[in-house]
Amino acid sequence: MSIESSLLIVNGKAGNGQATELSQVLNAETGIRSEHFGNFLLALECVGDADTAAFLESYSNLFILGGDGSTLSLMRLLLQQQLRQDITVAALGMGGENVVAKETGTFKKPLKTIRAVLTGAYQKEAVIPLSVTAEKSEIAEPFLWSVHMGFSAAVLAELEQMRSMGMGDFRRRYQATLQTLFRQRQLDPTYVSLNGESTQSVLDVGVLSAALPYWTSKFRLATVPHSPALLHTVQGYDELQKEPGRFSSRLLLEVLALKFGLNIPYRLLQHQPLASGFSVEISSPSGQMAIDSEVSDSAESTVTDKDFYPGGGKVFLARF
Repeated sequence: MSIESSLLIVNGKAGNGQATELSQVLNAETGIRSEHFGNFLLALECVGDADTAAFLESYSNLFILGGDGSTLSLMRLLLQQQLRQDITVAALGMGGENVVAKETGTFKKPLKTIRAVLTGAYQKEAVIPLSVTAEKSEIAEPFLWSVHMGFSAAVLAELEQMRSMGMGDFRRRYQATLQTLFRQRQLDPTYVSLNGESTQSVLDVGVLSAALPYWTSKFRLATVPHSPALLHTVQGYDELQKEPGRFSSRLLLEVLALKFGLNIPYRLLQHQPLASGFSVEISSPSGQMAIDSEVSDSAESTVTDKDFYPGGGKVFLARF
């Protein structure tokens, strides 16, 4: 595989700035060219689709040195282009959680990964997106990991605010979670309906792709063959209001059981495999929705697996 058809995309802020230093090492070791994330992705988003597609025609391999946000943003951009050739994306990691890099076996192996892809010694996994249509929008957007409303989205909103204040990754993740836990009784209920059936009020809801079946980045959920996604909910909103102590102790028990694989009956945490052709309608008075861990404003959304994107069938992940 030609080095000229490969590009290293660098998020200079990733790894507390270490991504830029590492990119220089990778450039020297492999001869691969690099572009900084802000210049590359933001530039592509500002030009027309034809110009973007023309630029991408030069590349068959894109390596991304950044976190999940960088990797997933890149793949969503690729899926929305009229690609003429296959493009393989290799997530090298350098963010706070690195779900994609850990799932694909590339985390903390940047040099080994680049060399393996250049020599063809890896597995190509087709990227199959799911779709979310936000409130008052007729345009379905692709997502690759999850769509969340409720508690999870509130945590991410807190996290993003702390990021803008310059807090370190470790501190902001745990502080955001604890702050949201302390005010969970004040959170509005989130509403979810599957395939037009009766609506439930829950504390948290998410549609998780079977390709990256993680509730937050800490809990990998079991998948079912041929199920494109999982419906995750945290039940017990009314119990939380009436008996907060009982609710909190039960939730902690179930979270620990899920983390360590303990065999207990789950009452609050529910994870349901979704069949092909599903439709999940979710809404929240807070107007917060997280798509692939990026928070946006939407009080209502519909999540499906039906929509086809121009780059579908052309975008692949490198897996080891």
